[in-house]
Amino acid sequence: LDQDPASVPAEVQRQAVLELTALAGVIDAELARWLSVFDANTVWAGDGARSAGGWIAAHSELSRGHAAGRVRTARILRSCPAVTAAYSQGELGTEKVRALLEARDVYPDLFAEHEGGIVAEIVPLTVAHARVVIARWADQLPRKLNMRLMLTNARVSRPPLVARACCA
Repeated sequence: LDQDPASVPAEVQRQAVLELTALAGVIDAELARWLSVFDANTVWAGDGARSAGGWIAAHSELSRGHAAGRVRTARILRSCPAVTAAYSQGELGTEKVRALLEARDVYPDLFAEHEGGIVAEIVPLTVAHARVVIARWADQLPRKLNMRLMLTNARVSRPPLVARACCA
């Protein structure tokens, strides 16, 4: 950070860009961790603000929409332990977290069941490949939901077996 990017060799530029990108993800994860507690404890209400996002927008360089989005992400992460752990450890970047949370929005209960497996599967992937894996997972869910529904209905609507007397 103390060097002029234009005055260093290409390899140093590549390495700095990768390190700064990773650092940005770690900072995003840490901000989400702090926002989660800040929001849950309604610390923002002490100043008369009506929302955490509004308070942040009034006291920082973030727009209200961006701040509200950050708070929303922090709230959702409270119920996603595997995503939160991988994000906090730098194994998942912000873009992969967003993709996972978008999938969670559609199928929250099934996401909770499969969260650990999906996270483990996408950690080594690029963002583009992770999005493909997440999309495939989400595409399979309607079929799984229909199968669950059919099995549930079959168990509920099946008449009890009745022993019949046999006429010989």
